[in-house]
Amino acid sequence: MAQVFIATTNEARDPVTLVARHVEEAFRLLYRWREAHDPRAVGTDAMLVHLTDRDIADQSQLAELARSGCVGLAWWTGEREGWVLGVPDGEALGDIAPPSPAVRCFVFTTMEPGGTYVVAETLEQGIEMLNAHSQRLNGWDARYGEVVELSVWLLYGTLITLRVEMFAGKTGVARECEDGFFRIAPADCMLPVGKLDENGN
Repeated sequence: MAQVFIATTNEARDPVTLVARHVEEAFRLLYRWREAHDPRAVGTDAMLVHLTDRDIADQSQLAELARSGCVGLAWWTGEREGWVLGVPDGEALGDIAPPSPAVRCFVFTTMEPGGTYVVAETLEQGIEMLNAHSQRLNGWDARYGEVVELSVWLLYGTLITLRVEMFAGKTGVARECEDGFFRIAPADCMLPVGKLDENGN
């Protein structure tokens, strides 16, 4: 059985989705794809993220590709057809990723461990939301240091739910659910964030 990996950088608009038996094989497949298609798309500083079964639970085609034991590059062929697997240095069978969401994810260095994740259309809107969140929580505007725009493709693990909600167009401040996953909540909301159901709601 193979595994699913995403290769990306924070600057890369789209990730490369790979199905491989181990990390070394995934990097070899990535190298072959870059040489054949676009050496600039994912640089030499690419981060390789191993997606767990939970990460791909809502993408049954990717899970099936991994179970098949075949290896290669996963091409996105649209909402109707989904993912297909092909050799990385062969003919392009589709796009390397679904279209990016209209909203963006900003990570503010705050007193919160790991920073505060804010999903907004612009950085200015993100700062307004962060301030509204801090005003509601602390009574003053937010104090933060560095701000990084994080690629949607680098949201994985307990942050995978943010990716799903970003594609749905939600905006707000990321808050941890009872089950450990993060959801996007309105900036001025203080209600506890409940556990996700089996449909991710």
